[in-house]
Amino acid sequence: MEEKQDLNTRYYEHCVSQSIDTVEDLQTLLRGLSSHQIRWKQYINQIVTLSGLSYEKFGKQTGFSKNTVKSWCRFGNMPQSREGFIKLGMGLRMNLEEINHLLVRYGQYGKLYPKSLEDAIAEFVIRQYGRRTVQNPYAYYCDLKTYYCARIRTKADRKTSKAGYMV
Repeated sequence: MEEKQDLNTRYYEHCVSQSIDTVEDLQTLLRGLSSHQIRWKQYINQIVTLSGLSYEKFGKQTGFSKNTVKSWCRFGNMPQSREGFIKLGMGLRMNLEEINHLLVRYGQYGKLYPKSLEDAIAEFVIRQYGRRTVQNPYAYYCDLKTYYCARIRTKADRKTSKAGYMV
């Protein structure tokens, strides 16, 4: 344990002495000290390593650029939104429990909630992995979400116009 802390200390000493040129660089480094971010960095590195894929291939599989994946693994940067975590989980074809764990533990978001239209569609897509031959589950999710949101808006617009309100 002490050796691991010493290694981390040396890493940050190296970063400060070699790559901190601006206040923004310092802020980035300090954000990296967060234990939450360190747990994420360990988690994503483990996933990338177990996949056996390069940053580029991992990025293609999950819908992110190789530079984004590299920044997750090297600096502990995280997806910037709940949607990003869902996209990552679907790209890795994680099951519902795994995606919820990803959202709650690392994203600090709520679990997928089936009373939400978007979340219900996400759960549907996740449950379809083995049943449908979908190349890109996240793209399928986005297509379904766009379709059903448009249908709901159209129905709401018709109801509003029938009631005599201006649309």
